[in-house]
Amino acid sequence: MRDGTRLQAETDFALGDPWKSDTAYGDDHVVEKFRVASGLSKARADEVIQATLSIEAQPDIEPIVSVLRDPGEVSGGEG
Repeated sequence: MRDGTRLQAETDFALGDPWKSDTAYGDDHVVEKFRVASGLSKARADEVIQATLSIEAQPDIEPIVSVLRDPGEVSGGEG
């Protein structure tokens, strides 16, 4: 830190480690991380999330391919 303070911590398993139930990411963690990192508008991110979470119920992967193929609207910029 700027004042010279040093912080230190240890952990046996990092957040997101799938081998421990208390550190494994659930759907909520993954969805929130996607929303933050994707740069998509809320509406566009919702489309991608819905297509992804429902992929096992689809007869093929066209719904997710089509939503990912269309660049759509990017939050805070030109789409």
